[in-house]
Amino acid sequence: RASSTDSTDNTISTEPTLEQTLTAAAYVKNQLDSIVNSGRRDMSSVSQQEMLLNDLHSIASTLLEYDANSEAAVLFRYSLEVFDPANIAVRERLSAALRAMGSMEESARELYRVIHTLEEEINSQDQMGMVGADTGESLSWLYLDLGGLIEEMQP
Repeated sequence: RASSTDSTDNTISTEPTLEQTLTAAAYVKNQLDSIVNSGRRDMSSVSQQEMLLNDLHSIASTLLEYDANSEAAVLFRYSLEVFDPANIAVRERLSAALRAMGSMEESARELYRVIHTLEEEINSQDQMGMVGADTGESLSWLYLDLGGLIEEMQP
């Protein structure tokens, strides 16, 4: 039994370690690879794929918190290349990982692709009269991010 003067912290952390996060990433990626390689396209595999992709994105975001930026970038690229190249949220996170790694030009290219895709979405929504203010605001923030990135590259 600890005394009242004992200052040790006996709380158990529920946060995964970097090693556990990397292990989870490898497991999820293997599961996704097996779905892709099996060629199954029934509803259960599509649903499982969506859940696994959500897990993969969450794990990659956690890796960013650990400053494991290159590992996160690999997962984001995998998601974009194999499953959904038009996913602007994943592409934006890839840009953040690249920026943290010091790959400024590549980060800027990815961020520009996000802006370009979002502009195309806005234009198509505008033609249907469905543009929301939040979409324009998001685009403005992305332009500010790109401007800041360019400023870092060329002060």
